[in-house]
Amino acid sequence: MTPKFDKPIPTKRCFVPQDFTVTTWDTLEPFYNLLRDRDITSLADLKQWLLDRSEFEGVIEEYASWCYIHTTCDTSNKDAKEAYEQYVKSIVPPLVPVSQTLDQKLIACPY
Repeated sequence: MTPKFDKPIPTKRCFVPQDFTVTTWDTLEPFYNLLRDRDITSLADLKQWLLDRSEFEGVIEEYASWCYIHTTCDTSNKDAKEAYEQYVKSIVPPLVPVSQTLDQKLIACPY
């Protein structure tokens, strides 16, 4: 017998639209650009920036996790395999240097 699990209730988003779906790097890049280019001129700005970054990275990680889960639940599912491979090959490579840039922005912040 296969256990039945309730689908988790999505967290309310403030930075990323609730209906946003990860598809390609081109759909993700504008969010990173907003974070990269945002002025942080106070402690409150820093806190909001961290919340927004965390939310956005959580959306990406959730997508990656579901892609991986779908590939392991049904190893014959070619669509799931392609989605996961597309994430690994097309989203992760540009994500790494951009995340580094955001890390450097955080470290350089005086707050």
